[in-house]
Amino acid sequence: MLNFSNGVSFPLEMDGLPFVSSSPVNERTIALLYSNAQGLGFFADNVWVPNSSPSGNARILLTSDNGLQQAFPLFELPTRWARFAMIPDGGWITTHAVERGGKNSEPDARIFGSDGKLIRSFNTGGAVEFMQVSNAGNIWIGHGDDELKAEKAGGLSSFSLDGQNQQYFQVDELEMPSKSAMSYWCCYALNVTGEQAWTQFYSDMLVSCHECDGSRKHWHCWNKGATALIGNVKMVALAGRYGLTKSEIRLYELKDPPISQFKRSTRFMIDGRESEDFSIEGKGDVFHVVSQYRWYRVSLDQLFSA
Repeated sequence: MLNFSNGVSFPLEMDGLPFVSSSPVNERTIALLYSNAQGLGFFADNVWVPNSSPSGNARILLTSDNGLQQAFPLFELPTRWARFAMIPDGGWITTHAVERGGKNSEPDARIFGSDGKLIRSFNTGGAVEFMQVSNAGNIWIGHGDDELKAEKAGGLSSFSLDGQNQQYFQVDELEMPSKSAMSYWCCYALNVTGEQAWTQFYSDMLVSCHECDGSRKHWHCWNKGATALIGNVKMVALAGRYGLTKSEIRLYELKDPPISQFKRSTRFMIDGRESEDFSIEGKGDVFHVVSQYRWYRVSLDQLFSA
């Protein structure tokens, strides 16, 4: 069994703002979001009650594997139900992790400068489950499975930093003989490496590598669904999503698409204990694991040599 140890500690709160979520920046750096923003609403006796003022203050703290930290200025976060990612010029983008609105609904993405000031906003289609930004500033978004009530945005989309040059990848575009009955993809995992976006989505549980020009390759990597992945053109590792598989990583060797070869699976502990209280996300060839206000890393080479 693999043991994640020697994690880097980070504060429970910053300037009175509690820790909310994390977003990997690169293999050696992670961004931490602190905010007092609230959810958009709640259920009371099976009735949805909207929150009239969910927005709040927020700050971002960058943490490196050597322990160095950098805090960014205060900014407004529309809701606690948000995704965020750093952008190459030192600013960041936030989006809503809520029901899809479609490409023609109100803007849900906000671009901030490094000074915390809002630069622009645009629409991504909503239901943002994952979001990462490439080295060149291309925004990649994996959409969840919330019901789409407007124009279809696709399970994976990409944008330039001005909200233009959109690419929408939809299930009817797959060059595969077997297709899911779902009308759009549910993105299960996303990892932006260089200018490529690696994904696993619900339709056939395929692992795919997407380019900004719209080209892509697909591999069958049989599993019950991943919540994170790391990979390259030769190998891929999938972190489990459900039940006992949540603490399991499955390793595959990638052959000519769509063929892969299962190598082995390994379970992992965190500081010598089995736990389901963690988040995991892949960036480049590194899994970033956050648990109990500590951040751990493990690389693809480490997994294949373990």
